[in-house]
Amino acid sequence: MEIGISIQEIIYAAIAALVITWIVEFFLRSFRVMFARTTIFEYKHSDFEWIVNKCYSLFPKDAVLFKGRTYSRGETVRIITLEHKVFEGSLVGQNYDNMICLLTRKYIITHDLSNIKEMNIIE
Repeated sequence: MEIGISIQEIIYAAIAALVITWIVEFFLRSFRVMFARTTIFEYKHSDFEWIVNKCYSLFPKDAVLFKGRTYSRGETVRIITLEHKVFEGSLVGQNYDNMICLLTRKYIITHDLSNIKEMNIIE
């Protein structure tokens, strides 16, 4: 008794496996997107405060010296990067690796001082 698989059956099996893989990937991607959207809204006010306090401990220097001018913690500044991106927010501080931390309305931004083109105080 000879059991043989034809080329046509092999092609059908390959196509079926490909379609099943696409369907599984689609559902997995959909669940990841739904899960990511729900975790955004689960942050509490106390979590934000903890993150900001952590930023203060990671950036302990109160004063930032940039191009001969001193900027203090808590001042509202506008920085322009070498890539011409503009950020405005409250200066958190500087760490020992010459990076600064800026608290904006939506984000907490850290940036290397060597990649900053311009920094000004906003009044």
